[in-house]
Amino acid sequence: MSETKTRATLDTTTTRRSKPGLYDSLFGRIPLGTLELFCMRLGSGLRAGVAILKLLESEAKQGSPHHRLVIKQAIDKVRSGETLAKAFADAGNYFPPLLIQMISAGETSGGLDRILSHMTEYYRELRLARRQFLNQIAWPLIQLGLAIGVICLVIAVRGFLARGPQEEQFDSLGLGLAGASGVAVFLGTILMIASVIFGIVVAVWKNAFNCHQTLIPLVLPIPVLGSVFSNTALARMSMTLSMLLNAGVDAIRSVREAYLSTGNHFYIQGMKPALANIQKGQSLAQSLNEANVFPQEFIAGIEVGELSGNETESLEYLATEYSRRAKESMTQLSILASTAIWVSIAMLIVGFILMMVFQYVNMVNSFLI
Repeated sequence: MSETKTRATLDTTTTRRSKPGLYDSLFGRIPLGTLELFCMRLGSGLRAGVAILKLLESEAKQGSPHHRLVIKQAIDKVRSGETLAKAFADAGNYFPPLLIQMISAGETSGGLDRILSHMTEYYRELRLARRQFLNQIAWPLIQLGLAIGVICLVIAVRGFLARGPQEEQFDSLGLGLAGASGVAVFLGTILMIASVIFGIVVAVWKNAFNCHQTLIPLVLPIPVLGSVFSNTALARMSMTLSMLLNAGVDAIRSVREAYLSTGNHFYIQGMKPALANIQKGQSLAQSLNEANVFPQEFIAGIEVGELSGNETESLEYLATEYSRRAKESMTQLSILASTAIWVSIAMLIVGFILMMVFQYVNMVNSFLI
């Protein structure tokens, strides 16, 4: 495959990816554990000198049926002359954009094996961080489910104990719900609230209506939550810059891929002015600084590296430092999320206890009058 064709197709990998539907966007992506092993196998094979097609043919024999199908389609595209990055981009949303960007950069620089090894470590750390987050919130979520179940049981029992359709029933919860229909109404309300929250999260995740540019500046000053967004983006940015510049990729290409790797459109909006400044001959630190989206601490770290001639080493340090901060932020966020769920459970239980108390007080007062 010629270098000319490689370079011609790389610039389109991040803009010409097929647009999957909502279902594929949420559930059609390669599992994180599978992705980690996939990068590990490809990276190890390339370091051993195995041809990429042989590695893909071996990969097409394992995994889920969908995984095997995607890899077989990628094999056909690579055989027809497409780059590996373009073949993966054509798989819809199966492979994450960051991996596609890094593979395209690795093909450009000739260091695909090193980049795949680095991505193996990256996805391993991401998988462990996600597991820790889920472990933190699992028990509070179970308790929330149990609390909702108890309320459903009270509603169902009220309908079961009703003496007749014409007689007034005592409403211990004060919700006016009883029996199977009452349980259905209550669960439907809970499901509607959960769906609204889920929809908002997905909309923010997918940058619906360009909400990143508006919301991220408001979120960044918030303790813990803002740190998750900023540290994750800066860790990806510095990691990508470090790998690409160290692999000999030109500054324009490196900066563009680094911006896109953040996955955050608040930071991506600064890409055009930064690239324009680099083309004018400004330093990397000056170009990023004039984009007005990065903290001064990050800019200062890059500037020191440029002045000392250890640009890639400085970026590696920044990548390691911000990755550490991102892990700490995720740990704090998981603790905050579990605490918020605990508070929600407490408020739910206390609220219904108070409602039951008020109903009993009203009943007693009605007898005394």
